[in-house]
Amino acid sequence: MAEVNFVIKKGLTVPKGSASTPAIIFDASDPNTGIYSPAADELAISTNGTGRLFVDASGNVGVGTASPSSLLDLENDGPLGIRLKRIGANPSSCSINNAGNLLVLSHNVSGIQFDTGSTPTERARIDGSGRLLVGTSTALTTRLITTTLTPSFQVKEGGGGSALFFCGINAATPATVFAAKSRGTSYGTIVQNNDGLLRISAAGDDGVQATEAARIDVAVDGTPGADDMPGRLVFSTTADGASSPTERMRITSSGRVSIGTTSSRAQLDIGFDPASTTGLALSNAGTGTSARFYSGASIVGSIAVTASATAYNTSSDYRLKENVVPLTGAADRLNQLQVHRFNFIADPSKTVDGFIAHEAQAIVPECVTGTKDEVDDDGNPVYQGIDQSKLVPLLTAALQEALAEIESLKARVTALEP
Repeated sequence: MAEVNFVIKKGLTVPKGSASTPAIIFDASDPNTGIYSPAADELAISTNGTGRLFVDASGNVGVGTASPSSLLDLENDGPLGIRLKRIGANPSSCSINNAGNLLVLSHNVSGIQFDTGSTPTERARIDGSGRLLVGTSTALTTRLITTTLTPSFQVKEGGGGSALFFCGINAATPATVFAAKSRGTSYGTIVQNNDGLLRISAAGDDGVQATEAARIDVAVDGTPGADDMPGRLVFSTTADGASSPTERMRITSSGRVSIGTTSSRAQLDIGFDPASTTGLALSNAGTGTSARFYSGASIVGSIAVTASATAYNTSSDYRLKENVVPLTGAADRLNQLQVHRFNFIADPSKTVDGFIAHEAQAIVPECVTGTKDEVDDDGNPVYQGIDQSKLVPLLTAALQEALAEIESLKARVTALEP
């Protein structure tokens, strides 16, 4: 059909039409595409017999809806999208695309910027490298040991310097910050012993860059398996003059705590350099107990201090004891104790006086711990120990017996004197 140009004069009335038969069409061979009026004070455009764009009496524009609820209302039963595209020099685009109920906001050059406020101010952005920046438009770098990193998520807060994780629920549920590590791009590739799982690092501006002052590491501490993920915590600080943190304390998967050493030979293992520090300090603001020792719920010993002295105590209250009888024959048992002079293999230049543990154990069993010639499962020696304070009762009773004999002899000598 040849193109036809015409003018609709002011005041000319045409039928309202409908979506399938619009009042104004542009091609007689396409009678279901054009302009019509669905109701009074309303205007619509249809294509292929379906209303596509609607303008209501208040000026609201609806695309895909005949009842727009805002100035521009877009609705669709399928994917919904808006695209703004710049062509020519420095081409870029911005689109909002809701496909499969997923809202996607994209920009292919500088990223996405989010502004709020009566005078719009940038609050957050996703930059061109995919980093999420909150409170800053420029990604910062930090130096961890010798590696310079630009973290993928950064928050810059110029007020109180804080971030909040809030959990509002009437239950015992904690507010949780969750980090998960896999050796693959999704779940299914198991981690291995000593793999790092999480690092919390605190850094300060050294005049050039952000340099670590301290960190907390979470790592795998054993062989993991299904529903089995042994873990440890490692606490590190940076010494004055150093450029990176050094491990100071760790808590192993078995609950053992090591301070100043990476090994755990006991539930609490403190390693230190005696030339530069003290291994353990117990302080008390005045006179009283600085430490207590328990067996289950019962106190069995303590360390108490005064302003000038320390007492190492073991339980001895009469209410804890029964079958109390005098100690007799102490002198005979004392004479069986063998006292030696010797040096320890680790300190060959120093000779000391003392006992051999298993020899003393035969006379005063409670003064010795362990079993003679004991070894562990790996064949390593388990050495005996001695608490020489446990010999004091025997020594005291023997001395009392000796003093009694001395007094008896003195009385007999006095009786023989003229």
